[in-house]
Amino acid sequence: MGLQRYARYMDDMVVLVRSKQEALELRDAFDDKLASMGLRFSKASVLPASRGVNFLGYRIWPHKRLLRKDSVRRMKRAMRAMQRDYAEGKISLAQVQERINSWVAHASHANSESLRRQILGSVVFSRGGKEAVR
Repeated sequence: MGLQRYARYMDDMVVLVRSKQEALELRDAFDDKLASMGLRFSKASVLPASRGVNFLGYRIWPHKRLLRKDSVRRMKRAMRAMQRDYAEGKISLAQVQERINSWVAHASHANSESLRRQILGSVVFSRGGKEAVR
């Protein structure tokens, strides 16, 4: 489609254009192209870059990159679920560590050091009254 400023990873894509009109025209062209293949956008937004670009679980500006709020909420929920599952013996400590390490690797690409400390510092994994990991 002759795009010059875009980023794509699997099914996530961001296109940067100079005007709202150009963005709307491009979105319509994409809609038509996808429809001809029997596909459609799950989400297509036209927003100013000053609001940050939503891409791959981050909100990205020229000067910073933050985790999306829903990503943070999902991890907090997952931590509570892992605490419960570990206490009940449904998952091992190795499985907990794998999941946490995966999230920390993702979060480390954002400006998130204090957020990581806050989330990870508030969780204790224990079984039968014995503390395993903090």
